[in-house]
Amino acid sequence: MNAEVDTRSPPASKSPKNMSWDKSVAPENFVTLLLTWNTHGETFEDINRDKENVVEKIFKEGYNKNTSNRVNGDMIIVSLQEIVELDLDHILYDSNNDIEKQKNSWTDHILNIVNSDNTTDDLEKYTVLSNRAVVGTYILILIKQKHVEFVRELEHEDVRLQRYLGGTVQLGNKAGLLTRFTMYEQSFCVCSAHLAAHRKNNHERIDQLTTIFNESWTGPGSVYATKFNRHDHCFFLGDVNSRIVESFDTKTAYDLAGNGTSAQPDILTNLDTLSKQDQFKRLLTTNLKSEPGSNTKEENESLPSSTTSTQEDTNKYIKYILKGWKENELTFCPTYKLNLKNWKGQKGYKVDKTDCDKYAPSWTDRIFHKCLDHDCHENIYYKSFELENPVSDHFPVQAIINLKMKQYIKTKMEVDRTRLKGLSETDMDSSNMLIGNIDWGYFNFCSTKRNGYTNEEDDSDNNNNNSNDKNGKPRIV
Repeated sequence: MNAEVDTRSPPASKSPKNMSWDKSVAPENFVTLLLTWNTHGETFEDINRDKENVVEKIFKEGYNKNTSNRVNGDMIIVSLQEIVELDLDHILYDSNNDIEKQKNSWTDHILNIVNSDNTTDDLEKYTVLSNRAVVGTYILILIKQKHVEFVRELEHEDVRLQRYLGGTVQLGNKAGLLTRFTMYEQSFCVCSAHLAAHRKNNHERIDQLTTIFNESWTGPGSVYATKFNRHDHCFFLGDVNSRIVESFDTKTAYDLAGNGTSAQPDILTNLDTLSKQDQFKRLLTTNLKSEPGSNTKEENESLPSSTTSTQEDTNKYIKYILKGWKENELTFCPTYKLNLKNWKGQKGYKVDKTDCDKYAPSWTDRIFHKCLDHDCHENIYYKSFELENPVSDHFPVQAIINLKMKQYIKTKMEVDRTRLKGLSETDMDSSNMLIGNIDWGYFNFCSTKRNGYTNEEDDSDNNNNNSNDKNGKPRIV
């Protein structure tokens, strides 16, 4: 079930600053559940083989660890990587339509899992806001039905990151899938990403990250020109392939990570030492200072150029665009690269026999977030889900982030639309008095089966209800 979203902006909601929350239709605390997982080319059916519903365990057990009450999110964001094998057929042709099949399979099964405990209240059920896949990279955004009518300006953009011949050839085996929208008059932007692999390719990952931030929402088809990291609520998650810095001893990294599970003595102390050597963590911790408040003239003037000639300038630029992004401490073991062949025997991480430095245990799977208010996000849970029998060489990573929303009162348009949506066609035909009291500009929002007058000027609460305008009269079909 896909959410039906109005693409037009609603009139501004004039909510009093000291309004009590019982008058606001926006929840004071908006709970967002996030998941990222590289499935290593395994299909949904292969992952759930032998009647072991691994995905159901991740959703129903993972978010509820260390909590006394069952977590009930308002929105769920899922980022998957390698939902198909990254071979030439899938990258260039996808001759068997495997990408579309896996996209639909993951979406249908996840939707069934998260809605399985709710059989009565339709408004509490999740519906699909966005689901897409570019080669192996996948994004799914689910929101509860009760929030759908307040979603506006839904947009999608896919940035293919594997580029050749000066960017004239762009392949999608590495990609960033972006979705943005407004809800309760606050803007949201989500990116599901899969960046370049291998420990030595950190500069390439930085270039790809820069590409995503520079190219997203700059095309002529964008509804409004706001860069990715300038939305009210921003989320960046996926397999960012961050590795341990090359200067750090690989054998020491293996010793600190141990067998890859949290049930080890002194593991938190060891992880604290190892996480300081993480490439992305270093980018964030050595970042430019992030001051509260919106983008200012001084910030614009200090923006380094994205077309830099030296590595120092490149690092300065990437630190600038990452300003304000946050991530909780890495208190879980590195999620890559699990030794699948010997996991049942001794667990641990894979060691390449010819190149010991190739597979240093790393936190490749990450969840980052940012809010313009700087205090409106609270990340209350950030862990990997340690599967007893891993089906991928990555562990999935989950987060729970509470969003402090702003108060929002329904506009006249939304009140009328909600009231009209519940009326049957018979009610509409017989309610001449009711129809006569409704501004024609709101009428087209009452149902997707009724077509009415559409005009950008009719979004305000002061519509000109001119009965002499033949175009203004709604048509009942």
